[in-house]
Amino acid sequence: MKIIPADITLYLSTKSEFYKAGWKAADAGISRKEPEGDNPFYAEYESGYGDCLSSGYRASTIRKKSSEKT
Repeated sequence: MKIIPADITLYLSTKSEFYKAGWKAADAGISRKEPEGDNPFYAEYESGYGDCLSSGYRASTIRKKSSEKT
C-alpha cells in the first residue's frame, strides 16, 4: 500500500483512533508499544503501525527501543 503525504489526512480520517495512534507512533519514530495485559484494541494499533511502515512513509525514522529508561 502506497500512500502519498497529501492523502494521509483523508486516509486516516477513515480509521479508528487506535489505528491512528499506531500510525502516528510509527510516523514519529517511536518503537512499537506492547500492550499491558489483554488489550482487545492492540490489533488495530499494530495494524496502523505496520501500515505506516509498509507504506514507506517516513519509515526510515523508526528507531529501536532503548534498553535504558529515562
